[in-house]
Amino acid sequence: MTEERVGGIIFGGAIATDDFHTRDINSAVGVGLFASRHFNPGEDIYPFDYWSRDLMPMHVTNHSCDANGVFNEAGMLVAVRDIEPGEEITFNYLKTRIPASPWNFKCQCGAANCVGWVDARSESEK
Repeated sequence: MTEERVGGIIFGGAIATDDFHTRDINSAVGVGLFASRHFNPGEDIYPFDYWSRDLMPMHVTNHSCDANGVFNEAGMLVAVRDIEPGEEITFNYLKTRIPASPWNFKCQCGAANCVGWVDARSESEK
């Protein structure tokens, strides 16, 4: 696999920056995005970008019903609470729909407010 480094992110391999890095979670979940440093509430994490490269931070950011990040109106993933180094960075797939990724899976986030099933398909896809 060929790697290309752009702004600290390695595409075609793992993602690693001063802000975040990828890590294998388990065979059911796969890879996740983890904080390499502390993020304060309201701090930008990364921009909404799904299409510009084969591997983007958004591709490896997992769902959580109690997510620690949310995409704002400007398209930036922003921390909604403190995120500690080594903590997985997540967003709620039901609040940020992406037409290229019509998610439909059993949620395993373990949050107290877990919805149990994430179905982000459009009505025409159901």
